[in-house]
Amino acid sequence: MIKLNPYRHFYLYAKLHYKRTNVITDLKAIVADYCGFYKEDASTNDVIRMLLKITSHHINNSDKFLRFMDELVSRINFPFKIYDSPIEYIIDECLSILQGIKVIDIQGELGTADKNILPLKIKEVVK
Repeated sequence: MIKLNPYRHFYLYAKLHYKRTNVITDLKAIVADYCGFYKEDASTNDVIRMLLKITSHHINNSDKFLRFMDELVSRINFPFKIYDSPIEYIIDECLSILQGIKVIDIQGELGTADKNILPLKIKEVVK
């Protein structure tokens, strides 16, 4: 029996299997699906908590954690406005970390993206 990773849709979103429109809104849909409640009831705090929980599994040593926090602090204090808020940076950084995780290093199977959660990304055919 295949054991699916409970956070699979977060990984699949990070790995660009879903079409991205508004990242926070998209992730609220995934949080709502994971928690079993309506998308409108998911908050940005729910998104941050889930992403940090999932990402923390892959920041398993102090060097990685310190790099993550150092980047966070430097981006928040960066004079040019790359992100509208520190929350956007945290989300982007977590997604970047999850995107870089090798599938073999993720416990359980990822399965496939679910069009009932978010629109699927259409793969481009290279000729």
